[in-house]
Amino acid sequence: MSLVMLRYDERAPQVVSIFMEFAQASCKAQEFESLLKLNLQYSLALAGIFESVSASDDSARKHEVISMGQIYERLKPYLRDASLSSMIDRGVDTRNALVHQFFATRQAGLVLTAKESAGAIKWCRAATAEFTVICRKLEDRWAELAALLAADPDAAVPGMKARYDAIERGEWP
Repeated sequence: MSLVMLRYDERAPQVVSIFMEFAQASCKAQEFESLLKLNLQYSLALAGIFESVSASDDSARKHEVISMGQIYERLKPYLRDASLSSMIDRGVDTRNALVHQFFATRQAGLVLTAKESAGAIKWCRAATAEFTVICRKLEDRWAELAALLAADPDAAVPGMKARYDAIERGEWP
């Protein structure tokens, strides 16, 4: 039985593959989280929650420091698509397993057999594929929300049209 020793030979091909697949899944998980934040922020804006652009900015800053689960809990009331909600539920679980448990659930000494290494790589690839599908759905939803907001930005967030105009002129407020 062939063992891969992650601790002692981080250049071993199987080890490099595990970390490469883990990195790809982690990047896609971060995109997933960012899209949840954007969907939440635009949903809140269209719901008329913000009294000003600065209130919207404050909200966005707060979303940067809370957990993905908290973001999703805040977004849930605005999701009308049960299929998307179900996908996000599973995706949050997968993301949490990736971030909080991926290496912890492997052998404590980080010594894996070739079969275990292949399983770890397969799991990461499946996570990346899952996140990719969810991200496409969230991007589509975000595009719809953005189009609604762009149609009448000041109706959603007073002062937002001036912000958009400044950005179009190349001025970042």
